[in-house]
Amino acid sequence: MAGARRGDAADILHPVVRTIVRSVLALTIIIPVGYMLLMSVTPNVEVAAGTVWPTHFAFSHYVKMWAGTNLGSGMLNSVIICGSSSAAAILLGAIAGYVSSRVRFRGRTGFLSLLLAFQSIPTVMVLLPLVIVMAGLQGLMHIAVIGTYWAVAVAYLTFALPLVTWFIAAYVDSVPRELDDAARLDGASTFQGFIKVIMPLIVPALAVAGLLSFLVGWGDLLIATVISGPGTHTVAVALDSFLATQEGQVLPQFGTLMAASVVSAAPVVILYLGLQRFVVAGLTGASVK
Repeated sequence: MAGARRGDAADILHPVVRTIVRSVLALTIIIPVGYMLLMSVTPNVEVAAGTVWPTHFAFSHYVKMWAGTNLGSGMLNSVIICGSSSAAAILLGAIAGYVSSRVRFRGRTGFLSLLLAFQSIPTVMVLLPLVIVMAGLQGLMHIAVIGTYWAVAVAYLTFALPLVTWFIAAYVDSVPRELDDAARLDGASTFQGFIKVIMPLIVPALAVAGLLSFLVGWGDLLIATVISGPGTHTVAVALDSFLATQEGQVLPQFGTLMAASVVSAAPVVILYLGLQRFVVAGLTGASVK
Protein backbone atom coordinates (compact mmCIF):
# COMPACT_ATOMS: atom_id res chain seq x y z
CA MET A 1 0.00 0.00 0.00
CA ALA A 2 2.82 2.41 0.88
CA GLY A 3 4.59 1.62 -2.38
CA ALA A 4 1.37 2.21 -4.31
CA ARG A 5 0.87 5.57 -2.63
CA ARG A 6 4.40 6.62 -3.47
CA GLY A 7 3.83 5.55 -7.06
CA ASP A 8 0.56 7.48 -7.26
CA ALA A 9 2.28 10.61 -5.95
CA ALA A 10 5.11 10.22 -8.44
CA ASP A 11 2.63 9.81 -11.34
CA ILE A 12 1.12 13.25 -10.76
CA LEU A 13 3.83 14.81 -12.94
CA HIS A 14 5.53 13.40 -16.00
CA PRO A 15 9.18 12.38 -15.35
CA VAL A 16 10.41 15.10 -17.71
CA VAL A 17 8.30 17.73 -15.94
CA ARG A 18 9.56 16.53 -12.55
CA THR A 19 13.14 16.83 -13.76
CA ILE A 20 12.54 20.35 -15.04
CA VAL A 21 10.85 21.44 -11.81
CA ARG A 22 13.65 19.99 -9.69
CA SER A 23 16.27 21.65 -11.85
CA VAL A 24 14.57 25.05 -11.62
CA LEU A 25 14.24 24.76 -7.85
CA ALA A 26 17.88 23.71 -7.52
CA LEU A 27 19.06 26.60 -9.72
CA THR A 28 17.10 29.17 -7.71
CA ILE A 29 19.18 28.10 -4.71
CA ILE A 30 22.52 27.34 -6.32
CA ILE A 31 22.83 30.50 -8.45
CA PRO A 32 22.48 33.11 -5.64
CA VAL A 33 24.67 31.13 -3.23
CA GLY A 34 27.25 30.43 -5.92
CA TYR A 35 27.31 34.09 -6.94
CA MET A 36 27.83 35.16 -3.33
CA LEU A 37 30.71 32.70 -2.93
CA LEU A 38 32.29 33.82 -6.20
CA MET A 39 31.99 37.52 -5.43
CA SER A 40 33.52 36.95 -1.99
CA VAL A 41 36.83 36.12 -3.69
CA THR A 42 36.54 38.65 -6.53
CA PRO A 43 38.56 41.89 -6.33
CA ASN A 44 36.41 44.90 -5.44
CA VAL A 45 37.31 46.65 -8.70
CA GLU A 46 35.99 43.73 -10.74
CA VAL A 47 32.85 43.41 -8.61
CA ALA A 48 32.07 47.09 -9.21
CA ALA A 49 32.68 46.60 -12.93
CA GLY A 50 30.21 43.69 -13.05
CA THR A 51 32.78 41.03 -13.88
CA VAL A 52 31.24 37.57 -13.91
CA TRP A 53 34.47 35.62 -13.42
CA PRO A 54 37.45 37.19 -11.63
CA THR A 55 40.88 37.43 -13.21
CA HIS A 56 42.32 36.26 -9.88
CA PHE A 57 40.92 35.22 -6.53
CA ALA A 58 41.10 37.77 -3.72
CA PHE A 59 41.00 35.62 -0.59
CA SER A 60 42.21 38.66 1.33
CA HIS A 61 38.56 39.71 1.67
CA TYR A 62 38.20 37.08 4.37
CA VAL A 63 40.94 38.81 6.34
CA LYS A 64 39.86 42.42 5.77
CA MET A 65 36.24 41.80 6.75
CA TRP A 66 37.05 41.34 10.44
CA ALA A 67 38.36 44.88 10.71
CA GLY A 68 35.80 46.58 8.50
CA THR A 69 32.50 45.05 9.63
CA ASN A 70 32.69 44.39 13.40
CA LEU A 71 31.68 40.91 12.35
CA GLY A 72 33.27 39.17 15.32
CA SER A 73 31.31 41.03 18.00
CA GLY A 74 28.15 40.91 15.89
CA MET A 75 28.31 37.13 15.52
CA LEU A 76 29.01 36.67 19.23
CA ASN A 77 26.05 38.88 20.13
CA SER A 78 23.82 36.99 17.70
CA VAL A 79 24.85 33.64 19.17
CA ILE A 80 24.09 34.86 22.70
CA ILE A 81 20.76 36.49 21.82
CA CYS A 82 19.46 33.91 19.34
CA GLY A 83 20.70 31.00 21.44
CA SER A 84 18.96 32.24 24.59
CA SER A 85 15.71 33.09 22.80
CA SER A 86 15.77 29.71 21.03
CA ALA A 87 16.32 27.83 24.31
CA ALA A 88 13.47 29.74 25.95
CA ALA A 89 11.20 29.10 22.96
CA ILE A 90 11.92 25.35 23.10
CA LEU A 91 11.30 25.14 26.84
CA LEU A 92 8.13 27.22 26.94
CA GLY A 93 6.88 25.98 23.57
CA ALA A 94 7.30 22.32 24.55
CA ILE A 95 5.21 22.80 27.70
CA ALA A 96 2.58 24.94 25.97
CA GLY A 97 2.45 22.61 22.97
CA TYR A 98 2.03 19.52 25.15
CA VAL A 99 -0.78 21.14 27.16
CA SER A 100 -2.48 22.39 23.98
CA SER A 101 -2.35 18.88 22.52
CA ARG A 102 -3.36 16.82 25.54
CA VAL A 103 -5.81 19.11 27.39
CA ARG A 104 -9.18 19.52 25.68
CA PHE A 105 -10.26 22.99 26.79
CA ARG A 106 -12.87 25.30 25.29
CA GLY A 107 -11.41 27.41 22.51
CA ARG A 108 -8.45 25.10 21.91
CA THR A 109 -8.84 25.10 18.12
CA GLY A 110 -9.23 28.86 18.03
CA PHE A 111 -6.17 29.27 20.26
CA LEU A 112 -3.99 27.19 17.96
CA SER A 113 -5.37 29.01 14.92
CA LEU A 114 -4.51 32.36 16.51
CA LEU A 115 -0.96 31.18 17.14
CA LEU A 116 -0.59 30.39 13.46
CA ALA A 117 -2.33 33.60 12.37
CA PHE A 118 0.06 35.64 14.51
CA GLN A 119 2.84 34.72 12.09
CA SER A 120 1.10 36.69 9.33
CA ILE A 121 1.26 39.97 11.27
CA PRO A 122 4.06 42.21 9.93
CA THR A 123 6.95 42.65 12.34
CA VAL A 124 6.78 46.44 12.18
CA MET A 125 3.20 46.41 13.53
CA VAL A 126 4.26 44.54 16.68
CA LEU A 127 7.60 46.27 17.08
CA LEU A 128 6.26 49.69 18.09
CA PRO A 129 4.02 48.40 20.93
CA LEU A 130 6.90 46.20 22.07
CA VAL A 131 9.26 49.16 22.22
CA ILE A 132 6.69 51.23 24.12
CA VAL A 133 6.27 48.45 26.70
CA MET A 134 10.02 48.11 27.13
CA ALA A 135 10.49 51.87 27.43
CA GLY A 136 7.72 52.03 30.04
CA LEU A 137 9.28 49.16 31.97
CA GLN A 138 12.63 50.89 31.80
CA GLY A 139 11.20 54.11 33.25
CA LEU A 140 9.10 52.33 35.89
CA MET A 141 11.81 50.06 37.28
CA HIS A 142 14.75 52.37 36.58
CA ILE A 143 16.76 49.61 34.94
CA ALA A 144 18.32 49.32 31.50
CA VAL A 145 16.01 47.47 29.13
CA ILE A 146 16.40 48.72 25.56
CA GLY A 147 19.90 47.98 24.35
CA THR A 148 20.40 44.90 26.52
CA TYR A 149 20.79 41.28 25.44
CA TRP A 150 17.64 40.10 27.18
CA ALA A 151 15.46 42.80 25.61
CA VAL A 152 16.38 41.69 22.09
CA ALA A 153 16.01 38.03 23.09
CA VAL A 154 12.52 38.68 24.50
CA ALA A 155 11.57 40.50 21.28
CA TYR A 156 12.62 37.47 19.22
CA LEU A 157 10.84 35.17 21.65
CA THR A 158 7.63 37.12 21.01
CA PHE A 159 7.71 36.05 17.37
CA ALA A 160 9.21 32.57 17.81
CA LEU A 161 7.10 31.20 20.67
CA PRO A 162 3.71 31.09 18.86
CA LEU A 163 5.22 29.19 15.93
CA VAL A 164 7.11 26.78 18.20
CA THR A 165 4.01 26.13 20.34
CA TRP A 166 1.83 25.41 17.31
CA PHE A 167 4.45 23.18 15.72
CA ILE A 168 5.09 21.10 18.85
CA ALA A 169 1.35 20.78 19.53
CA ALA A 170 0.87 19.40 16.01
CA TYR A 171 3.72 16.93 16.56
CA VAL A 172 2.49 15.78 19.98
CA ASP A 173 -0.91 15.08 18.40
CA SER A 174 0.78 12.29 16.43
CA VAL A 175 2.04 10.62 19.64
CA PRO A 176 -0.48 8.01 20.91
CA ARG A 177 -2.27 8.99 24.10
CA GLU A 178 -1.88 5.42 25.30
CA LEU A 179 1.71 6.25 26.20
CA ASP A 180 0.48 8.88 28.67
CA ASP A 181 -1.97 6.39 30.15
CA ALA A 182 0.75 3.74 30.47
CA ALA A 183 3.00 6.22 32.29
CA ARG A 184 0.23 7.04 34.76
CA LEU A 185 -0.41 3.34 35.38
CA ASP A 186 3.27 2.99 36.26
CA GLY A 187 2.85 5.69 38.90
CA ALA A 188 4.29 8.63 36.98
CA SER A 189 2.77 12.06 37.35
CA THR A 190 1.75 14.11 34.34
CA PHE A 191 4.98 16.08 34.50
CA GLN A 192 7.08 12.92 34.85
CA GLY A 193 5.27 11.32 31.93
CA PHE A 194 5.94 14.41 29.83
CA ILE A 195 9.65 14.49 30.71
CA LYS A 196 10.42 10.76 30.60
CA VAL A 197 8.01 9.50 27.94
CA ILE A 198 6.91 12.30 25.62
CA MET A 199 10.06 14.44 25.51
CA PRO A 200 12.31 11.67 24.10
CA LEU A 201 9.75 11.05 21.36
CA ILE A 202 9.48 14.69 20.26
CA VAL A 203 13.22 15.37 20.01
CA PRO A 204 12.92 15.85 16.21
CA ALA A 205 10.18 18.44 16.74
CA LEU A 206 12.28 20.22 19.36
CA ALA A 207 15.21 20.33 16.93
CA VAL A 208 13.06 21.89 14.20
CA ALA A 209 11.52 24.31 16.68
CA GLY A 210 14.96 25.33 17.93
CA LEU A 211 16.23 25.89 14.40
CA LEU A 212 13.18 27.94 13.40
CA SER A 213 13.36 30.11 16.50
CA PHE A 214 17.11 30.58 16.00
CA LEU A 215 16.53 31.76 12.44
CA VAL A 216 13.97 34.32 13.63
CA GLY A 217 16.74 36.36 15.20
CA TRP A 218 19.80 35.50 13.14
CA GLY A 219 18.58 37.09 9.93
CA ASP A 220 16.61 39.91 11.52
CA LEU A 221 17.62 43.52 10.98
CA LEU A 222 14.58 45.62 11.95
CA ILE A 223 14.19 44.49 15.56
CA ALA A 224 17.92 44.47 16.24
CA THR A 225 18.34 47.98 14.81
CA VAL A 226 15.62 49.42 17.06
CA ILE A 227 16.10 47.50 20.32
CA SER A 228 19.80 46.58 20.45
CA GLY A 229 22.51 48.99 21.56
CA PRO A 230 26.12 49.66 20.49
CA GLY A 231 27.35 46.77 22.61
CA THR A 232 24.62 44.33 21.57
CA HIS A 233 24.41 44.86 17.81
CA THR A 234 23.82 41.58 16.00
CA VAL A 235 25.57 40.31 12.90
CA ALA A 236 22.80 41.69 10.65
CA VAL A 237 23.28 45.18 12.10
CA ALA A 238 27.05 44.88 11.66
CA LEU A 239 26.64 43.99 7.98
CA ASP A 240 24.11 46.77 7.44
CA SER A 241 26.40 49.32 9.10
CA PHE A 242 29.29 48.26 6.88
CA LEU A 243 27.08 48.54 3.79
CA ALA A 244 26.00 52.04 4.83
CA THR A 245 29.63 53.17 5.06
CA GLN A 246 30.18 52.13 1.44
CA GLU A 247 27.57 54.49 0.00
CA GLY A 248 29.12 57.30 -1.97
CA GLN A 249 32.61 55.81 -2.04
CA VAL A 250 34.51 55.59 -5.29
CA LEU A 251 35.18 51.88 -4.80
CA PRO A 252 32.61 50.12 -2.57
CA GLN A 253 33.98 47.06 -0.77
CA PHE A 254 31.34 44.70 -2.10
CA GLY A 255 33.77 41.78 -2.22
CA THR A 256 34.52 42.22 1.47
CA LEU A 257 30.81 42.46 2.20
CA MET A 258 30.17 39.22 0.33
CA ALA A 259 32.91 37.50 2.31
CA ALA A 260 31.35 38.73 5.54
CA SER A 261 27.96 37.48 4.37
CA VAL A 262 29.38 34.02 3.67
CA VAL A 263 30.93 33.81 7.14
CA SER A 264 27.78 35.12 8.85
CA ALA A 265 25.68 32.47 7.08
CA ALA A 266 28.06 29.64 7.97
CA PRO A 267 26.84 29.07 11.58
CA VAL A 268 23.25 28.59 10.43
CA VAL A 269 24.32 26.18 7.68
CA ILE A 270 26.46 24.20 10.13
CA LEU A 271 23.59 24.13 12.64
CA TYR A 272 21.19 22.86 9.99
CA LEU A 273 23.60 20.16 8.78
CA GLY A 274 24.13 19.01 12.35
CA LEU A 275 20.37 18.77 12.95
CA GLN A 276 19.45 17.58 9.46
CA ARG A 277 18.40 14.10 10.56
CA PHE A 278 16.14 15.49 13.27
CA VAL A 279 14.80 18.24 11.01
CA VAL A 280 13.64 15.77 8.35
CA ALA A 281 12.03 13.54 10.96
CA GLY A 282 10.44 16.50 12.71
CA LEU A 283 8.91 18.01 9.59
CA THR A 284 7.64 14.59 8.44
CA GLY A 285 6.14 13.80 11.83
CA ALA A 286 4.36 17.13 12.13
CA SER A 287 2.87 16.77 8.67
CA VAL A 288 1.32 13.38 9.51
CA LYS A 289 -1.49 14.37 11.83
